Amino acid sequence: MTQIFCDFERLSTNLNAKHTSLGNMVLHVYFVINYAEKHGMTPVIKSGVNISNLFFFKDSVLQEDGDSFKFECAFDEIDPIKKPSILRRILTKLTGKFLINQSLLDLHSGDHDSFLASQRFLNDSNFDHNQKYIRGHFWHYELMPSLKKVSKYLDINDTIKRKILSKYDLINKKNSVAVHFRGGDYRLPIDGLHIYKEGIILSENYYQLAIKEVYKKIKNPIFHLFSDEIQTLEAYFKGHNYIVHNGNSYEDWTAISMCHNSIQSNSSFSWTASLFTPGLLIQPQNGLAFNYSCGSYPYGFKHNRAISILNTTQ
Repeated sequence: MTQIFCDFERLSTNLNAKHTSLGNMVLHVYFVINYAEKHGMTPVIKSGVNISNLFFFKDSVLQEDGDSFKFECAFDEIDPIKKPSILRRILTKLTGKFLINQSLLDLHSGDHDSFLASQRFLNDSNFDHNQKYIRGHFWHYELMPSLKKVSKYLDINDTIKRKILSKYDLINKKNSVAVHFRGGDYRLPIDGLHIYKEGIILSENYYQLAIKEVYKKIKNPIFHLFSDEIQTLEAYFKGHNYIVHNGNSYEDWTAISMCHNSIQSNSSFSWTASLFTPGLLIQPQNGLAFNYSCGSYPYGFKHNRAISILNTTQ
């Protein structure tokens, strides 16, 4: 059977920082699985990469030592942040400074174009991609595989699941609600996101509105809190029944995925962990652009059955 390779370098990213990069790794693997499934190919992942701590890969996935870059790149996702306007790139190269900032509309338009290009590649059956690799994040709901497809290729690490169940035996009950808040680097202008002058961090208002939605639909909810700024999130849930999680990245991702319901943040860590949430799913409308009204970023952030909460403080 023909093979399609993951980007081994992306999957070897250091995970010293809590929650950093893991969500992007999962996005990448899910997209490669979706592509392989659509085209009757075998996905290949490097053995021993960090994400192997999270997943057990089945025999339908080849695990090999080596370097994906010895192969040709079949597709490189367009990054609308790292590939801004030609004029801006030229001036930056000449001066070493960012003299022209992207506009929000440019960024959102570029992300939409990136999605369309990735979608065309995903559905392309006329090109020989054997022995090539894919590069990119692919943070768009329509590019993600179904749970049925994912289950053919991988399982979540059983050892981690048992550890979580031993500490939180009610975590997969129907009243469990995972809640994620990302602070840390979201308080800084990262990867060109300085164009969001009001920041990309979620407001307390988002969580208060989400809590109201939960009480409308779930009796006696238990909120499971996950964050790199847990004291901030705890303050939002004062007076409610909640449990604080302080596991490592793999444990927290797995615990979120085990909860029956989820209040997502605008982070790929939370987004991927709750991608297959069976119960209530709540999201900040427009994702990283929650504090703005000029369009979603990423373009395909919204799940098809999620309740979206708009920032009412605009």
